Amino acid sequence: MAKEWDRKNMKSLGVNLKREEAEAFQELAKKHGTTVGAMLRMYIQGMLVDEQMGGQDVGLTHIVSYKNTDRL
Repeated sequence: MAKEWDRKNMKSLGVNLKREEAEAFQELAKKHGTTVGAMLRMYIQGMLVDEQMGGQDVGLTHIVSYKNTDRL
């Protein structure tokens, strides 16, 4: 049932980076006690909220702690 819901409601995005950049970002996520996916999710969600607020940078991408962002 969960897989069916995911198939209907979720979509994965991807990015290609130079190996050095990807590994540095993985280390950054680990340093903050979270995952690459959680950090990217937080950034994307913050950017969407900023855009909904009229394109103003309301700083939402910076006020959420990196820790446990995958549980938000």
